[in-house]
Amino acid sequence: MLLTYGSTNIFWVLILAALTVPTLQSGTGYLKFVQYYDTSHCDSHDEAGYCDFYFYRLEVYDSTPDRLVYVESTAHVTDSDTVNFDTDTPKIKSEYSFNIKTNGTVNLRTMVWDDDGPSDTLLRNLVDLVIPYDGITASSTWTAVQFNMSNPYGYLQIKIKISCDPHFGGKGCNYCSDYYYTSTCSKYCRPVEGNYTCSNEGAKICVENVYPDAVCNIYCKAVEGNYTCSEEGAKICAEHKTGENCDVCEVGWAGLDCTECAMN
Repeated sequence: MLLTYGSTNIFWVLILAALTVPTLQSGTGYLKFVQYYDTSHCDSHDEAGYCDFYFYRLEVYDSTPDRLVYVESTAHVTDSDTVNFDTDTPKIKSEYSFNIKTNGTVNLRTMVWDDDGPSDTLLRNLVDLVIPYDGITASSTWTAVQFNMSNPYGYLQIKIKISCDPHFGGKGCNYCSDYYYTSTCSKYCRPVEGNYTCSNEGAKICVENVYPDAVCNIYCKAVEGNYTCSEEGAKICAEHKTGENCDVCEVGWAGLDCTECAMN
C-alpha cells in the first residue's frame, strides 16, 4: 500500500494535522527512509543541472514534543537527482523504532541543501510532515508513504509499520482491544447475558434482579408478601416468615400471611 501526500510550494511542504494531547504510550512505530527525488536544477556547469544534496537536521518528533529521531547532517550526494537512503546516507539507520502515544501525532522535518562549496543553497524546507501512523493497523508488512513536492517536482519516500502494546489495537493503536476499557485499556469486562453489561469504564452493570453490584452473580427477584432482596442478593423474609423461599410461617404463627397467632 502506498499513501501519497502532496504540496504546491516551491520551498516547503506543509501537512497540517490537529494535535491531540496524548495520554500514554500505546504502541511502537517503525520507520525506514527510502528515497528522495528532486528535479531542482543546481549546477550550471552540469548540463543536467544535478544537485549535490545533503539533509540538515533531519528530525522525527511527536506532539509532546519528544524527539524520536535526529540526524544533524547527512553525507553529501553529488551530481544526482536521487538519494537512496540505504546506500547514500550512512548516518541514517536502516530502521528506526520509537514509542507511539495514544492519539498522538508523529511528524518529520528537515532542510534539503545543495552543496555549492563555500556558499550552500537551501532547496527545500520540509516542515511538519505528518507520518500517518494513525492510518495503519498493526502488521509485520511495511506501508509505503510518499510526500510529493512541486515547483519543481520531487518526493520523499518512507516506509512505516506499527505494533500495538497489550490490549491496544485499531488504527494507530489508538483503541482498546475487545473487552478492555479505560484510557489505559487495562480494565477487562466481557458482558455475560442475563448477568451484566459493561460501562464505558469497564465496570460491571448488573441486569435487573441480579446482585451484588460489581459481581452480578446472584439472582434474586422479590416476591410480594414473602421476601425482598438485600444489596448482596440475599432474600429478606417478610415478618413471621421463614424457609428457603420465605413461604413458611415461623413457629407460633399461622394464616395466609403468617400474621395470626397459632396459640389462639
